[in-house]
Amino acid sequence: ESSLSADQFDSEKKQTMTQISDILLSAKHSPFTVCFTKADGSERILRGRLVTSKLSVSGVQVLDMDITGKNPLRWVNPKTIQWLIIDGIKYTLKK
Repeated sequence: ESSLSADQFDSEKKQTMTQISDILLSAKHSPFTVCFTKADGSERILRGRLVTSKLSVSGVQVLDMDITGKNPLRWVNPKTIQWLIIDGIKYTLKK
C-alpha cells in the first residue's frame, strides 16, 4: 500500500507537450505509464522505465516492463504523448 504502481495516480494535471516531455525526460529510474501515438497513427499504452534521457530523432528509449522476451526496448516520441502517469500524478495534454 505504501508504494505506487505506474498505473496509480492521486491527482491529475493538465500540461503542455513540452512540460510532459520534460517530466518524462527527468523520470530517471521511476516507473511510469505513458499513452502516445505511434508512427502508424495508433495509440499505444506502455508501462516502462527510462533507459536514457538523451533525446534522439526517434524519441527516447524506454524499457517496456510488460515484455519478457528478448528485446524489451522501445522508442517513445515525447511529441506524441497524450498522457503520462508518474509518481502518483497523471499529466494530460493541455488542448
